[in-house]
Amino acid sequence: MQPDPNPKEVSSVKQEQEEVRSVTQKQIDTLKKCVQSRIDLFSKKGTRSKLGAAAVKFVIIASSVLTPILIGWKGLDTESTGRLVNYALISSAIGTGATALYNFFDYKDLWTQYKAARNELEVILAELDYLEASGLMNITQQQMALLFKSYVQVCADTNSFYREIRLAKDDSESPKR
Repeated sequence: MQPDPNPKEVSSVKQEQEEVRSVTQKQIDTLKKCVQSRIDLFSKKGTRSKLGAAAVKFVIIASSVLTPILIGWKGLDTESTGRLVNYALISSAIGTGATALYNFFDYKDLWTQYKAARNELEVILAELDYLEASGLMNITQQQMALLFKSYVQVCADTNSFYREIRLAKDDSESPKR
C-alpha cells in the first residue's frame, strides 16, 4: 500500500494536466462572443453620448444666438415686440436647460476610455485568432485563462473609470456647503 500523495504534489499534477489539455472550439467561440458583445456595447455607448452631446450643444448655441436677435428686433408694433421678447425668454430658458443637460452627455474622458477599451478588446480578439490559427490542440487552458483574465480586467477597468468620472462629475455639480 502506497502512502497518500502530498496535496501539493496532487495540485501540481492537476495544474500540469490543465495546462496540457487543449481548449475546445466552444471555449474560443464563447470568449470571442463575449469580447465582441462588449466591443459593440462600448461603441454604442460612445456614439450615443457623442450624438446626444452634439444635439444638446446645437440647441445651446442656437438659443444663445436666437435670444439677442429676438430681443433686439426693431421696427415692429408694441404687441409684436412683446411677443418677440417672450420668445426670447423662452429661448433663453431652453438654452439654460440644455446647458444643464449637456453635463450629462459631455463625457469626453469616458468616450476616450470606451475607445481605449475597444482597442484593448480588439487586441484580445486578434490574439485569440492568432492562437486559433495554430490549431486547437496547440492552445492550452492557461493561454485561454490569460485571455479571459485580460477581458475581465478591461471590463473592470472601464466600469471603474465610468464610476470615477460619474462621481467626480456629480460632485463638481453639487452645491458646496
